[in-house]
Amino acid sequence: NAHLTVVDVGIDGDVSRVGSGQPWITVRHAKAARGSADLRSGPAMDEGALERALQAGTDCVADEVATRGAKVVAIGEVGIGNTTVAAALLCALTGADAAACCGRGTGLDDAGLAHKIEVVRAALAHHNLPLTRNALRCVGGLEIAAMVGAYMAMPSTNAVAVVDGFISGVAALCAM
Repeated sequence: NAHLTVVDVGIDGDVSRVGSGQPWITVRHAKAARGSADLRSGPAMDEGALERALQAGTDCVADEVATRGAKVVAIGEVGIGNTTVAAALLCALTGADAAACCGRGTGLDDAGLAHKIEVVRAALAHHNLPLTRNALRCVGGLEIAAMVGAYMAMPSTNAVAVVDGFISGVAALCAM
């Protein structure tokens, strides 16, 4: 009885007519913004977009538990560049250096990894982030914010969350 729910919180395009056509897949349209901003030069999202993305995650978990009786919720994402965003968020939350938090993602070469580390360092230097919700707004992604909202909803349900992978783990840490 597994069910997949795909939530659009930040695709920079109109996918409002996309549906699954399958009874075991639901597409939720909860766009918080059309993409996020360059985290090296300003906040990735404004407060309104952050709130909408968090709420989308919270609402999705609440609906899955209430309407489908979900007992286990696997919270994940699909995106490009979100290991960079997750690394920046992990650095902001833990105080670790970017070199310790950045990996090759989908197969970066040495030059790509060096660039990724520099992007994370530049973003963190620009924002000078304390360990607050502001870190999520400044260097997080819309999909990660929705995941944080989903994890934050878990204690009010009788369901458990599956945390699998780097991005999911950083989102769960941020929710904590």
